[in-house]
Amino acid sequence: MKPDVIDTFKNANITVVIINTSNSISGVYDDIQLIAKYLGKDNEAENVISGVKERIEKAKETKENLISDSPKVMEIAWVDPIFVSGNNTFINDIIETIGGINVFSDVDGWKTVSIETVIVRDSDIVIAPTNYESEAYDIYDSVINESSSNQFKGLKAVKNGNVYKINEDIISRASPRVADAVERVLGMMLAYKYKVQYCE
Repeated sequence: MKPDVIDTFKNANITVVIINTSNSISGVYDDIQLIAKYLGKDNEAENVISGVKERIEKAKETKENLISDSPKVMEIAWVDPIFVSGNNTFINDIIETIGGINVFSDVDGWKTVSIETVIVRDSDIVIAPTNYESEAYDIYDSVINESSSNQFKGLKAVKNGNVYKINEDIISRASPRVADAVERVLGMMLAYKYKVQYCE
């Protein structure tokens, strides 16, 4: 937010709270509590957090009961250049919380990587965020298209049909919808494990 806009709010006695994007699930809880503090909604915040935690715990229990191994997962955030999510990102925390292995967990933050690196770190599952309102932001179609020039066609997940589409607002934006993200990644793991169709 521009300084002059902040000054305008201050002069009008409007409280300004700046929240950076959280890089973890626990950070989302902190954000909810911070917002609630300024709105005088502490009890409501605790109810929201409790509900999110309950859903995540149920998802973790389901994973433990139905999937004994830890699928290798890669989230491709952009394709030109290729961006992936590494450690200290919201998405990495989601993958690890639900019992997956992020093949780029040794990379810090969001990084550009070469297609050669993507191929070497081949994963069981590829998460492809998509903006349903913009065809320009459709990672899923870019990854699975059958064109001979598709740089991702050699990936195991592409060959086996384990590239999964998800709304970018759910997987890429740290918010109370984190429970939705965890449940959807669990759905991807179940689809991969039992060779069934993934329904977002």
